Amino acid sequence: MNLLHLFTFQTPIINKIDLILIIIIIISNSKMNTFTENESYKHKMAKEVLKEWFYGGCYIGDVGSYPNRKCGVWFEYPIVKTDEYNSIECNWDEQLTNPKKEMESEYVPTYDECISLGIYPKRVIDVVLTHKGTPTWFIEICHKNPTSQEKINELEMLGVRNLIEIDAEWIMKQTKKPSELKFKRLI
Repeated sequence: MNLLHLFTFQTPIINKIDLILIIIIIISNSKMNTFTENESYKHKMAKEVLKEWFYGGCYIGDVGSYPNRKCGVWFEYPIVKTDEYNSIECNWDEQLTNPKKEMESEYVPTYDECISLGIYPKRVIDVVLTHKGTPTWFIEICHKNPTSQEKINELEMLGVRNLIEIDAEWIMKQTKKPSELKFKRLI
């Protein structure tokens, strides 16, 4: 049942202010992140496949890492470089603690959580591979649109190294973990 049906047919007249407040509550209680709510299914699944390939540490060709974490593969990684925070040089879980769970490793704040903490990400990376507390590979998944030159330039200026772009279609066509990744090096 959608909201329109609920408010037009099953309740008596509801004023516009009440309806707006209800919608705001629903949106604020949503677990969706600004960067993932409009993500295509293919893009999302390509990230999941990459995570499966790299989970716990390994290399596929020249790309990979051996993290000192259970997984070491993070999605929607906010890029921040200030005097207080540097998510390019140091994993988020070593800079912030998860406000919901004490002592959880592998914590990466969402873009929205960063904003609520007064931390303003410059960009967000689709997938990051880490090695011993440091992000080592920054991966953009290309489904419909390639990474913009503006984003590439800004990330390079901030100090991002090893930025690559992998086609979502190529990932989804693999029937097993490949021995080499087909990617385009951006930085």
